[in-house]
Amino acid sequence: DADLDGVADYLFSGDLFGNVWKVDLDGDSIDDWAFSPTDSGDAPKPLFRAVSREGTAQPITVRPSVAHHPDGGLLVMVGTGKYVETSDTSVTGQATQSVYGLWDKPNRSTDITRSTLLQQTLVNQITNVTPNQRETSKNVIDWSQHDGWYLDLYYNGQNSGERINSRILITGTTAAFTSMIPSDDICSGGGSGWYMEVDIYSGSNNGLVTHSMELERIPSEPTLTYVIGEDGDAEIDHLVLIDGGTIVKAPPTEIKTSLASWQMLY
Repeated sequence: DADLDGVADYLFSGDLFGNVWKVDLDGDSIDDWAFSPTDSGDAPKPLFRAVSREGTAQPITVRPSVAHHPDGGLLVMVGTGKYVETSDTSVTGQATQSVYGLWDKPNRSTDITRSTLLQQTLVNQITNVTPNQRETSKNVIDWSQHDGWYLDLYYNGQNSGERINSRILITGTTAAFTSMIPSDDICSGGGSGWYMEVDIYSGSNNGLVTHSMELERIPSEPTLTYVIGEDGDAEIDHLVLIDGGTIVKAPPTEIKTSLASWQMLY
């Protein structure tokens, strides 16, 4: 709902071949709905094709998350990876998976590709705290040059079989997401994962490092709760479930909400 009138304007989806699709729902009749963009023959064309650092297609198994872009259009966020087939339980020989922030720019005339995106990387894993934390690069995006950004789940020369198969939660200018790493021990089920927060307009977790944590069990997708304080400001909590129901809470974020409610006194 790009114009916030309560009616859907666009539909975004992904597929197992790494394609991010956009359908324009603008128009009173279903006959007016169409894929966007299209090729020269007016056939549907993906908005983006997710390809790993190894050159293979990155499957998308959860719906994209969408926010407004400050320069117009929309920012489409999507994570890649799957946990569907028997072969997906392996953590070796897997292609690197990624998180993407894609600018669906109005009247775009060029394709979005991996090479037109700003690269962020995992540069540090902090192990002297409990739980372990992660730090990304702090590369600065230039929207006159970049069509968005990407962050590979790749650290210290390997990807550990990490992937994203839960939806990204956008709160303000922050994206919260969880990843999962299947157990490579055939005698123990499940696996582990990570919780991270990044800036939606850069893909960096600069200032959000303490909001990352390694999890000993496969986590759920993040959920959000908030509490309004006496001053009217809200404390935002991101929660995930692990091990079938144990709640894990990330460090809270305070946002200025001004007046949250009012009461008339007679």
